[in-house]
Amino acid sequence: MFHNVPRGDAIMIKNILHNWCDEYCMKLLRNCYEALPNNGKVVIIELLMPKSPNSSTTSQYC
Repeated sequence: MFHNVPRGDAIMIKNILHNWCDEYCMKLLRNCYEALPNNGKVVIIELLMPKSPNSSTTSQYC
């Protein structure tokens, strides 16, 4: 993951970046950039949570 990324027209990263510090995230994203053609895309899927679970209306239903 931090050494090389398979080439493709698009690269999807799901639930990866939140576990790593900024330095490693930048390294991974740089590797993705280098593996893509000029019009390639990086798709990042991450779940964003509020700082306080009780500050969200969704916490009322869980």
